[in-house]
Amino acid sequence: MKTNLIAIGLITVLMVTFLILPLAACSSTPKETPKEITIVGGGSSGEAGATMAVGDSLTLILESNPSTGYQWSEQAAIIGTSSIGAEVEQTEHKYVAPDSKDNMLVGASGQEQWTFKAVNKGTATIFLSYGRSWESKAEKTFKLTVTVK
Repeated sequence: MKTNLIAIGLITVLMVTFLILPLAACSSTPKETPKEITIVGGGSSGEAGATMAVGDSLTLILESNPSTGYQWSEQAAIIGTSSIGAEVEQTEHKYVAPDSKDNMLVGASGQEQWTFKAVNKGTATIFLSYGRSWESKAEKTFKLTVTVK
C-alpha cells in the first residue's frame, strides 16, 4: 500500500513536470521596453521626422519666448492615416523657463515641450504654429512626421 502511494506520488510529480514545463516554454516572448525619443528644434527647415514603435514616447522641444507675445500652439494638430484611430496622441505640453543664470536676462527665451505616445501603426503628421494670439498669421510653423511600426 505504501509502495502504491509512493508510485502514485512519483507519477503525479512527473506528469506535472512534463506538462507544465513545455507550457511555460510556450509563454509569450518578453516585449521590448518602450523607447523615449527626443527631438530638439528641427533646424531651419521647420520640420523633422521620427520612427517609433507602438508604446514609444517622443518629446519635441522647440525654442519659445512668450515674453514677446509669441508662443507655440499648446495643442498640436495631428493628422493620421490609420483607419483604426490615431497613430500618436499628445500626452503633455509644458513651457520650461530658462535656467536660473539666464533668468536675469529680461526677455530670455525658454523651451516648449510636447510629449506624444505611439498608439497605433501608421503615419501621422503633427503641425504646430508659432505666433501671437491676437495675430491671424503664424510667424513660423513646425511639421513633424511620425511613422509608427
